[in-house]
Amino acid sequence: MPTLRFHGVCPEKMGANSAVIIKEISQIYKVPEDHVTIEVVQSRFFDSNGESSSYPLVEVLAFKRPIKLEDQVAKTVHNYLLSIGYDESELYFLYVEGRHYYGNGEHF
Repeated sequence: MPTLRFHGVCPEKMGANSAVIIKEISQIYKVPEDHVTIEVVQSRFFDSNGESSSYPLVEVLAFKRPIKLEDQVAKTVHNYLLSIGYDESELYFLYVEGRHYYGNGEHF
């Protein structure tokens, strides 16, 4: 934990550069790099005209943290996406409570 789910991002761009974002996020959250999960979700977007392209949408699943940490995560992810060719992006947080998160059958 945390888990970052990227929608509307090319998996090849993400895979070639994932070590960078994993390292930065692990430093912000102060967790080992192997606790950070990156997922690229193959999404299809639609508007009133049918299928369309979209800018990246990023979901961050994590235990609730102070807003300053979340601001830092949002800026880091945005800058990372800029570096791999995406000028615009959106990010939002989904909170997981420790009592609802289990590792090997035990909750946090």
